[in-house]
Amino acid sequence: MLTHSLSAIKSTFSILSYSLKFSKFKTFFVILFLVFAAFAETVGILTIFPFLNILVFSEINTDNKLLFYTNEIIDFLGLQPDVNLFLTLIIFFLIIKTVLTILAMNYVGFISNEICTFLRMRLIENYFSANWGFFSKKPIGSLINSVSSESERSASAFVACWNFFSSLIHAI
Repeated sequence: MLTHSLSAIKSTFSILSYSLKFSKFKTFFVILFLVFAAFAETVGILTIFPFLNILVFSEINTDNKLLFYTNEIIDFLGLQPDVNLFLTLIIFFLIIKTVLTILAMNYVGFISNEICTFLRMRLIENYFSANWGFFSKKPIGSLINSVSSESERSASAFVACWNFFSSLIHAI
């Protein structure tokens, strides 16, 4: 079971490395956006703890390092720690996470489109260089199906791999 999972992860990363062949610039920005989105989500979720501390445990003195560092940062910025501030921060960081994820998936769509177009063109070029005996043995529908749907399935697998990579970054 573990061997199968490791081979699936290895094939996922080999598919993702295929995107580097098409657009190093877009691939770099996808990874950058996903890392910053994961960071924004983490900060947004960690901001819930000081929010709950003020909301529920305001009269209890808690010696929590997260709360201590949060208060240090807020004091450094010259802000007053209250419910409205933490609620605004939670919403702000989750909006930033959403925007960065949308931008990353937008670039994934562009790269996926480039890969799909490349695979279709390569398949059509291979059809033109094939022997006519190859075409006479195949039904017409299978050739059209391979041009239209097979490259689309490959692009869908590529998008699924990026979604897996995005989830992996968020989990880390």
